[in-house]
Amino acid sequence: MFAHRVCIAAHEPVRQVDRYRSEKAQNVDDPILRKLSHDLRGILSPAMMVAERLQNNADPAIRNAATLILESLDRAVARLGEVSK
Repeated sequence: MFAHRVCIAAHEPVRQVDRYRSEKAQNVDDPILRKLSHDLRGILSPAMMVAERLQNNADPAIRNAATLILESLDRAVARLGEVSK
């Protein structure tokens, strides 16, 4: 249980940086950034669809890789959503 707390504590600086970036991104009101964010989400969509299909693969290694890819893409899309608000 102690190791779990150490692990969580080790990730706290990353969370603080992410929170700072989120707050900073919410203050951006630039039409060029909004357009770029929209375009990048469109580019990422096919990759997300393929990764979702790979999650149904019989090979557990491929399913695990697909999950990792989807989680990364979800974070990227969420970050882009913060910029385009």
